[in-house]
Amino acid sequence: MLPNIFICTLIMWGLSSIAVTPLAKRWFTNALVANPALATIGNPESISNDMHPEIQKLYNINFIKADVFVMGVAGFIAGLAGFPLIGFAWKANAWPGMIAMIGLSFLGFHLTGGPR
Repeated sequence: MLPNIFICTLIMWGLSSIAVTPLAKRWFTNALVANPALATIGNPESISNDMHPEIQKLYNINFIKADVFVMGVAGFIAGLAGFPLIGFAWKANAWPGMIAMIGLSFLGFHLTGGPR
């Protein structure tokens, strides 16, 4: 069980740096372009201090969406391969993705018939 926690946590860290962060930045940029109220992001000097929390919130929302998507797919594939995962996330915004990874890995593991 303990090696399973290490493996899942390493998978989460690797996927977070390789796939989640770039995808979250891409979705964040698209959200900024789509929101005319935040169109001044291209010029950081024109952003007022009261807009910074809103921008941070928008980035966190897009990070969580990307994290849940990527980790869920990875967990489901691992489960189908016969590896139910249990892991640990250090950052608060990474927990939804970790929960998706754990849940979908067990779902995929169950769909394959479980231990043989």
